[in-house]
Amino acid sequence: MRSVNLKKVFEKSRKFSTTLTLKHSELDLPNDIMDSGESFSAQITIYKKGAFYEATISVIGKVLLECSRCLSVFKKELDLKETLSLRPYPKTYRENLKIDDLAVSFIEDEENFDLINLVREQIILSIPTRRICSSESCQLPISSEGFSLRSLYEKAN
Repeated sequence: MRSVNLKKVFEKSRKFSTTLTLKHSELDLPNDIMDSGESFSAQITIYKKGAFYEATISVIGKVLLECSRCLSVFKKELDLKETLSLRPYPKTYRENLKIDDLAVSFIEDEENFDLINLVREQIILSIPTRRICSSESCQLPISSEGFSLRSLYEKAN
């Protein structure tokens, strides 16, 4: 099930729940988030909350990333759980954000809500900007005097 008609579902029910098993290729992730060869498992539960929806999404899986420091490829396990407010795009521009505005995913079409895009978005948001592996050879050398760029330069030359 790639998409769901939220209007139709919530005419008859108060809750929508599904489990998806997705391959890396189905998610169309950016090239720097590499395929680990394993599928992702996603559990999505959506409730109607007044004029909006509330979604709880859990994703378990693994991706391969390139270390920003040593450039080696390492495996990162994902086990994330998020609760989001699903809302239509705002009709007016707001300059000031409230804390509630940060956990929002916007819906383009309630009659054709893309579940895979929701999973994709959460995976991308869970990946750190600076990807550092846990390898011993990748750690920065820190002496008793502390860390300095000069000491690194002298070691390199």
